[in-house]
Amino acid sequence: MHSGVAALTGPQDSVEERRATYERRRDDALAALEGIETRSEGTFFVWFRLPNDVTVERLLVEHRLAVAPGEGFGARGEGWARLSLAVSDGTLELGLKRLRAAFG
Repeated sequence: MHSGVAALTGPQDSVEERRATYERRRDDALAALEGIETRSEGTFFVWFRLPNDVTVERLLVEHRLAVAPGEGFGARGEGWARLSLAVSDGTLELGLKRLRAAFG
């Protein structure tokens, strides 16, 4: 209980720093996915609709890019993929480059 109180009442600088980092990464991902339908719901994930000829399996095998298939999250996720923003900036940059190439 004491640790929970300390977390809520202690310094919050790191929280704002982390929020800003995820916001920047989200904005980078949305810019890279321009022209593709996306959803970003305030989490550290960006959802994007897979073009008809692209599957998560093809992204992995042909472009060495791992994203989560939307079907794993229920019927609403069918035809979508989930991109994590909880990676390093360098990893995200490389992943977005590969994603753009896959959609090229």
